[in-house]
Amino acid sequence: MELKDWINIALTAIMVLATIVYVVYTYKLVKESRKTREHNLEAHIIAYLVNAETSPSLVTLIIENIGNGVARKVEGRIIRDIQKNRKSLNDFGLFQKKFEYFPSGYSLKYFLLTLTDNYEERTEDYIEFELSYSDALNKNKKQRFKVEFKDVKGIGMLTPPDTYQGMIAYRLEKIQKILDKK
Repeated sequence: MELKDWINIALTAIMVLATIVYVVYTYKLVKESRKTREHNLEAHIIAYLVNAETSPSLVTLIIENIGNGVARKVEGRIIRDIQKNRKSLNDFGLFQKKFEYFPSGYSLKYFLLTLTDNYEERTEDYIEFELSYSDALNKNKKQRFKVEFKDVKGIGMLTPPDTYQGMIAYRLEKIQKILDKK
């Protein structure tokens, strides 16, 4: 064999190797693109407690879709309800009927209770429930939440408030007091 033939064989081998590397990277890119697309269609619902800004003793349950996709047929099932309270989770829409659509960023806010009466006893209480739903990829999900009231125990009220809306209300109240004096 001549030098020219060896060069052709070497160049062909390099081309084959480059093509194989290109195919592997293309496969990985397609796989990653598929995962990204699925992530953008996936719904993810969370539940947590917050205190009211104006009165920290008021406790609200927030149920929110933090995923990028729409949750469909969202249904709640109570496992353990609020103990020793006039309100029940059964009083709230999500536990009474199925929500057909729960878009990304959508949240439900349910006022649960006030911690002013029997503070120690109430902060030791918890609720437990299950949410089932499906997303745009028809993946059925079932999540169980145990939300404890001690998570919001001891949270106080800031004066002036630390949020933009709270500051507006605070300053308007101050202006109102000045105007009332005149």
